[in-house]
Amino acid sequence: MIKSIKKRIKNNGKLVESISYLTILQVFTAAVPIITFPYLIRILGNELYGTVIYVQVIMSYFSLLLDGGFKNSAAKDISVHRKNEEKLSEIMSSVLSIRITIWLILLLLLVTTVNVFSAFKDLKYLYLFSFGYTLNELLLPQFYFLGMERMKYITILNVVVKVVFVLLMLLLIKEQADYLMVPLLHTFGFLIGGGIGLYIIFVRDKIKFKRQSYSTIKKYLVESFPLLATTLVASIKDKFNIILIGNYLGMTDVVIYDLGMKLVALLNKPLEIVNTALFPKMAREKNIVTVKSLMKFSFLLITLVIIIIQLPLFSLVSFLSDNSINNILPIRLLLVIPVIMSISVVLSKNFIIAFGFYKVLLRIMTYTSIFYCILIGIGIISGKMNDFFILILIVIASYFFEMILRYFAFTKLSKTL
Repeated sequence: MIKSIKKRIKNNGKLVESISYLTILQVFTAAVPIITFPYLIRILGNELYGTVIYVQVIMSYFSLLLDGGFKNSAAKDISVHRKNEEKLSEIMSSVLSIRITIWLILLLLLVTTVNVFSAFKDLKYLYLFSFGYTLNELLLPQFYFLGMERMKYITILNVVVKVVFVLLMLLLIKEQADYLMVPLLHTFGFLIGGGIGLYIIFVRDKIKFKRQSYSTIKKYLVESFPLLATTLVASIKDKFNIILIGNYLGMTDVVIYDLGMKLVALLNKPLEIVNTALFPKMAREKNIVTVKSLMKFSFLLITLVIIIIQLPLFSLVSFLSDNSINNILPIRLLLVIPVIMSISVVLSKNFIIAFGFYKVLLRIMTYTSIFYCILIGIGIISGKMNDFFILILIVIASYFFEMILRYFAFTKLSKTL
């Protein structure tokens, strides 16, 4: 038995290594926002911290545009061509050229907007400094290390970024007037991590940054566009909720929702670890049996975790929010989402994307977003948008609708393979 286990580990060395580093990365990535949450709530207060979160969400749309869908499409290309140095240089040069161009356009758009429109006057510098969050996508090409199955580097770089932020936060953020330090410290961490990442790629790995032809760049842009469109469409239901809550309910409810989604993200980490580690392998082998097994495993694991966490949840939320969040029911409702995603994420990442069905994923996300917008429209017309629970139920219904569509696509497409 022991010899059999050792043999399997040896035969899947890269996969085991990826899962190990991803475990460290995902746990650390999820833990830091949870750790910093009570400190920032105590220093900044619910309203101001809610405003900081609100602006972060708006900036996250810029990051999505900057990603351009390359996080998956470029990772897949690099996984396929990992032994071809010339091809790797072409992929890296093309993707970075596209990202730099988009970044400059977005920066110009933001600077113009905050200086022209009076609505942004009071929070002008918060918007400008929060633009630094986009540097994580611009400077830290995680798709390269994912495609090369060298998760060690992604882990180290992200840990460096998070540690720098936490240490500087404790040293420099002491009162409400220091709220601008939150995006600035994140930016500083991204600069350090991104610099190290680019050094590894272009100096240690000797990948060359070369000027690419318009046709080559267009090819990568066109290839990634369905994934970009999918991500943008998906973000309507994934991120727009905070904007709605901020406008209809207030920044205190933004904080409650944000804490709930941070816990959702934390509970989804085991699922993300396994799916991300398997992605390069699935992109090469396209094994339907593995997809089915992964769905069953993910559903049972996440469901078990959700059941276990229910008992200590009240104490956990009270501790994290410094007792400023009294209503725990919205957070309990949000924890239904990881159970739904345990099936949905597997179908998306390791079937639809790994097997190259990008347009199918785009159609699914478009239908889901239309469904979400219809529910929001009904809520607005009926005057129910000031009800926090209605908003949460809309979010849950949208995730469930998305999962059903992905499963139907899986059952149909798997028969053609």
